[in-house]
Order: sequence, then structure tokens, then C-alpha cells
Amino acid sequence: MSGYIGAIPVPEATQNRTNHTATAGQTTFAVDYTVGFIDVFLNGIKLANEDFTATNGSSVVLASAAAVNDIFDTISYTAFNPADTVSASTGGTFAGGVTVSGTLTANSAAINANGSGGTTGIHVNKNDTNGYFFRAEFDGGTNNNRTYNLKPPISDSSSEPFIWATGNSHAWEVDGSEVLRIGSSKAIGLSGANYGTAGQVLTSAGSGAAPSWASPAVGFAHTLNSGNPAVNSNPAAVGHMWVNTTTGESFICTNATANANVWVSLGVGASANIEPFSATGGIKTTYGLYTVHSFLSSGNFQVTVGSNKLIDYLIVAGGAGGGVANGGGGGGGAGGLLTGQVTKSNATYSVVVGAGGAGGAITGNGLKGVAGGNSSVFGLTAIGGGYGGGNDVNTGGNGGSGGGGARIDYSAGGSGTAGQGHNGAGTDNDNTGAGGGGAGAVGGGTSTGNAGNGGVGLSNSLRTGSGVFYAGGGGGGIEATNQHGTGGNGGGGDGGDYDEAPVAGTANTGGGGGGSGDNNTPSPNGHAGGAGGSGIVIIRYLT
Repeated sequence: MSGYIGAIPVPEATQNRTNHTATAGQTTFAVDYTVGFIDVFLNGIKLANEDFTATNGSSVVLASAAAVNDIFDTISYTAFNPADTVSASTGGTFAGGVTVSGTLTANSAAINANGSGGTTGIHVNKNDTNGYFFRAEFDGGTNNNRTYNLKPPISDSSSEPFIWATGNSHAWEVDGSEVLRIGSSKAIGLSGANYGTAGQVLTSAGSGAAPSWASPAVGFAHTLNSGNPAVNSNPAAVGHMWVNTTTGESFICTNATANANVWVSLGVGASANIEPFSATGGIKTTYGLYTVHSFLSSGNFQVTVGSNKLIDYLIVAGGAGGGVANGGGGGGGAGGLLTGQVTKSNATYSVVVGAGGAGGAITGNGLKGVAGGNSSVFGLTAIGGGYGGGNDVNTGGNGGSGGGGARIDYSAGGSGTAGQGHNGAGTDNDNTGAGGGGAGAVGGGTSTGNAGNGGVGLSNSLRTGSGVFYAGGGGGGIEATNQHGTGGNGGGGDGGDYDEAPVAGTANTGGGGGGSGDNNTPSPNGHAGGAGGSGIVIIRYLT
């Protein structure tokens, strides 16, 4: 260094210069520096350490304020240790992490993940004869070395396992042959794109051979469904299992005849077996999975094919007629209602449908109504409705549901049959008729000069799949023009008054007839009691 007096400095630091023009009275200047490695100049004169403060690395504060347009300069230094390097020719060790913004190249050597040397490590080869691939080698000691390669699908005879990709598929290769593939649709392929066929299962051949796709053995095939099988639920073979995922019940197919299969129920308390079944009688209809026989009149239900069939039934007896009284007759009681399930086999079963009872006559100051007829099938009997009270017999009659009392003070209603219907209502001192009982509720009592309403029936969906009300009680009658009783939902007839005749119960619902409000003769003011509605029998089973 020409003209320099003294030892030539070793370039062990880098310099950073700043220049500022001061304002009047300025003492603080923003400067980035390393504490202890900064020189400060004011108007070209280097300041002594006591003339400034530089302790935070981001600003310098003068002990005396600068004048306007004074020139403030700094020279800061970044120190480094020339001994903390790794030799380019002989190599060395980095104690910390290393970040490379360019390309890191290892020619004819390995990048060792564990520092053990040799071939163990992570290899990234760009000029391998087998194509581009990534290799990870792990040295686990004698006979425990592992090498894994990721490469494109280029033929290779290497015995090392490869994992490679083509498009969205990934494959595993062992001893030069592909053994497993995951396809783009997530399907599993064996020995290439062998994805098997629908319904096949992966089958092991033991430790000495590769697995394969195979169809399940007979008996393993099964169906999961929220309902039970039907005779036309056609399996592939005998031994097919059907599991009802709603109830947990299971069935095995023992006869696989198309549309005439036999399914045997498994387990204690399970449903009856499902097998071909045929029957005649009544009005035969179908909906969904069910066949229905509706009997609007008496007849026979004959099972011609099948045994142990689970059958749903609804039995409704005839409703009773309403009574006649010169103040208000009682409403007729609804026919008894039974519903449930039985298991039946090949046989003929008598079906009786009860008639509705006649309404009370207007003779002799008015008479009580007539009880409804019983309905029956499978040894089960629904009791006909109890008559509505009249002038001759003031209290309501007992039956499937009881009849309503007549206008005489405090006449009692009839009793219903447990499990089939409800009681009819009694009267108070209002001189009006009370409502007959229904399958769903007791008849309505008289109040404030108004007749009682018939009790509501019950809804049932066996016939069509939609709910229909049956067995509503008849409404009570009233002589004046006050409100007569309304019939209960389920075919119950409305009661009558001085001007209006009572309404009969609806046919084939078992509804009770309405009570009459006037016994005067001859017409037009005299009205007989409303007749009860006839009963019905409905039988339903899985097709």
C-alpha cells in the first residue's frame, strides 16, 4: 500500500459509511452499527469516545449539539473470523444448518444423512443410466441395510425396491417387477393395473406367494339393507346373508329360486321366515313392499301358498246407533278396534265384519239406539259399539266403546272394552245428549246447554300406507237450537237438533251414529237416531 506509514492492515472487517447534514441543535442521528465497532466524525474531525454515545446499535447521540449544516459522518465495521471457514479443497464440518440459494452438486459422491460415509445417505442423481431418481439409503448394520428409490417408470432390472409415479398413479417395484399400484381413482392394483372386478376380495396365498383377487366363497356374500328381504330379493346363490341394519335381524337364503326365494330368519325372537306366500279374499291391493286384503263385508281369507307368514291386522267392529229423547239422545259408541300381528300358515280363515247398529226410533217418546255388530278374524274379536241412550233407556250401552247418556239428569254413559275403546259420556242437568266413546278418547260430556261431542278414533295406515282414522264416537243430540255434538274423527256422526236430523256413522269405519234432538211425531220435526257405521277387517303382509 504506497504512501502508507505503518503495518498494512489485514482485511478482517467490512466497512459501512454514513453521511448526514445536521440541523440546528441536532444531537441524535439514526445509524445501524455493531456496538463497539463505529468511528464518528464531525466536520471531518474524528470524535473521541467521550464526545458521543453509541450503545444501542441504531442511533448515535452527540454530547454537544451540532450546528446547522454541520457534516456528521460515521464508519461502522462488521467483524468476522477468517478462521471459521470450511476448506474448499479438503472439506470440513458445519456445526449448524446450511442454506444454498443455488444448486448443490455432489459429483461421484454421496450426500450422507448420518455422516457414516460410504454409500449410505441420500443420493440425488441426474445422470443415472436408469433415469432420474431419488435414492435414500439407510445403514442398519450387517444384513440390515435398506435402499429405497423413487424413479420414473423406466424398465430396470435392479433388485432394489422402487417407488415410482406415472400421472396420478403410484407403484411399488421389487426385484425388477411391479407388485403393487395405487391408481388415480384410489383403486389397488396387483402386479400392475390388475384392479380385480366389483365384488372380489383380496386373498392371501400365505407367506410364499403374492396375494390375488378372488370372488368370495358362497355364504360370504351378504347384503346390508335398512329393511327385511322379500321373496323377490334375488341373491346369487343359496347361503347369501341379509342383514337388516335397522333392527339387526339377519336372514339366510335357503332356496334361491328367482322371485320365489326362501329366507330363514336367524336368532331367538327374530321375524318369521320370508318365503313365497299367496292368499285370496276381500279386496286385494298392493303398495310398496306390501299386499293388502280389505274386507268391507264378511268372507274368507284363504292362504294358498306359504307357511309361518307374519301378518298385520286391523279389526274394527260396527258402530252403535244414536238414541232419541225429547231433549237430546246419546251418541252411539264406536266399534271396538284391535290391531297387531300374527303368524299364519296355509289355511282358510273366516272373516266377520260387524254391521252398524240402527238408530233409535221416535216411537214411544223415543228409543235408545242399537248396538253395533262384532268383527272377527284369526280368533280375535272386536266388540260392537254400545248404543246411545234414549227416552226408554237413558244410560248409554256398554260395548267396544260405550254409548253416550240421554237427556235425563245425570244419565251415565256406557263402558268401553279395555284395549278396544273408551267410555261414553254421561249427562248433567242440561237436558242434552252426551257423546259416545271413541277408540282414541272418551265421549264428550254436556255443558252449558250444549250436547257432548263424540270421542276421537285412532289413525291406522295398514290399508294404503297413509293414516286413516277409524272408530270415532257419535255426537249427542239436543232439542233446542243450541249446538249439537259433533262426531269424533274416525267416522262418528254428528248429533241432531230440533231442525236437523242426526248423521249416521261412516260405513266401514266403525263410527257411532249421532243422537237425535227431537222425538216429535209426525215429521218434519221428529228425527230417528243416526245409524252406526259398519266395521272393517284389513290384513297386510310383505309381498
